[in-house]
Amino acid sequence: MALLKYGHENFTFEIIQYCEPNEAVILEQTYLDKFDFDYNINVKANSILGYKHTPETLAKMKGRQNFKGKTHSKETIQGIKDRNTAWSDKKRKDKQLNNTIKLSNIFKQVSLNGKIPRYGVLPNISEPVKITDISNNKSILFNTKKDASSVLCASVYLLEKRAKNGNLFSYFEWDNLNNCLIETKLLITFENIV
Repeated sequence: MALLKYGHENFTFEIIQYCEPNEAVILEQTYLDKFDFDYNINVKANSILGYKHTPETLAKMKGRQNFKGKTHSKETIQGIKDRNTAWSDKKRKDKQLNNTIKLSNIFKQVSLNGKIPRYGVLPNISEPVKITDISNNKSILFNTKKDASSVLCASVYLLEKRAKNGNLFSYFEWDNLNNCLIETKLLITFENIV
């Protein structure tokens, strides 16, 4: 402001010291601490600490509507939810495709005698997660929600939500033999088995 008020000709610009770029902020702070500069508005180098807005700027900011208390329309909220869901689905799909544990390999363990195989670290947990491939009605039991979460690349919360609502869960794998993407629709339920 002073530069504009008094004009460029009333100020002197000099290089005080040369330094490496990574030393500039430290050196600036050293000079700020050592000398009292009349026109330096910040008390800390590389920061706006100490900066005071002009009355004009404060007046402009006062007139603006901030987001506190703002309500969005139902369409805007739904649009935000849809974008977040699409982003989450893409991220989960990428994790599934890169996961070293393949769900198809676990389903291959389903025995011919109809017994449902269990998967996981701890045996005989009281609330395993049952995953059913709806295309062939084969099921597997994960000993814990965490085990199911890690293989399906989804949060425990999402698995609980899908189980509660009865919505199907999409699982993606790359089929190297046929060189194509396979989507498996799964039904998730929580079993009360001891």
